[in-house]
Amino acid sequence: MKKGAMFGLDARIALAIFGALSVISGAALYSAIKQSRAIAYLTEMQEFAKAWEQFYLDTGVEFLHHATSGGNYYVFKAGALENNPGVDGWKGPYASSENSQGHFRHIMMLSPDVTWPDSSLLDGWSDGICTSGRTCAIWTRTFPGAGELDESLATAIDEYVDEGDGKSAGSFRWDDGYSYKITGTKNPHD
Repeated sequence: MKKGAMFGLDARIALAIFGALSVISGAALYSAIKQSRAIAYLTEMQEFAKAWEQFYLDTGVEFLHHATSGGNYYVFKAGALENNPGVDGWKGPYASSENSQGHFRHIMMLSPDVTWPDSSLLDGWSDGICTSGRTCAIWTRTFPGAGELDESLATAIDEYVDEGDGKSAGSFRWDDGYSYKITGTKNPHD
C-alpha cells in the first residue's frame, strides 16, 4: 500500500470523528443556550415577584386592583411598582412594568384549582376565578405580545420548574402569556 493513500484514509477518519464530535457538542451547546434562556426569563419573573413582595412588606397592601369589578379586578396595578400610587410606606421604585424584552407584566390572583390558562382568561375571566371555597394564589404574568409567545421557551421553563407537566398545570403555565406562581394567598371570598 502506498504511504500517501494511507494518509488520505487517516485524514478521512479524523474528519469523520471531528464531524461527529462537532454535531454532539453543537447539540449540547444548543441545549445549554436554551436552558440558560429559560432560566434568565424565569429569573426575571421571580425578580418581579420579589418587587411585588417588597411593595407588600413596605405598604401592607397586598393588592391594588386594576379595576373595581370585572375581569381585571384581580390584576395588580403593576405601575404601582414603578411610581408611587399614593400608598403609605411606598419606598420604590421596585420594578418596571416591562421586562428586558419589553414584555408587559402583571401580578394576578388566580386559582390553581381551575383548568387555566385558556382564552376566556384573556377577555374577561370572571371575578369567580377565585370564588369561595377555592384555593387562590398570586402569580406573576408576562405578556410577550400578540403572536409572539415562544412555545419552546415556555416548554423549557416548564421542564425546569415543573419537570414538564404541561401548559395548564404546576407552578409555571402558559397560553398567550407566561404565568409563574409566587405564593398562595387567602381567598378574598372566604
